[in-house]
Amino acid sequence: MIDGCLVKIVELTKEYKSLTLELNKNRVNDATIAALICNLQLRLQLLKRLKKQLKQLKNLNETQYDTQVYKKGLLLLAICFLGNISAQKFDKKIHRKFYDK
Repeated sequence: MIDGCLVKIVELTKEYKSLTLELNKNRVNDATIAALICNLQLRLQLLKRLKKQLKQLKNLNETQYDTQVYKKGLLLLAICFLGNISAQKFDKKIHRKFYDK
């Protein structure tokens, strides 16, 4: 989704440059100005959508991280409460539990 927005923004930017050249070479006309305005509005909409998607992705990553840390903490508490397990075994269990998926 994010890649698609970026590709479209690049395409619109190229189109904007082309329209600007056309405006500079030819006389100023309503059609070219309208096309430039439309192009800017589309890029603005895409940038807002991209910003929203990035924020959602950041929130998702933070939530996943918080959940993982919470689970590790609970597991550590359970192991400490139940007793006898070496640090090395604990590290292996943690690694299997959270990273070997």
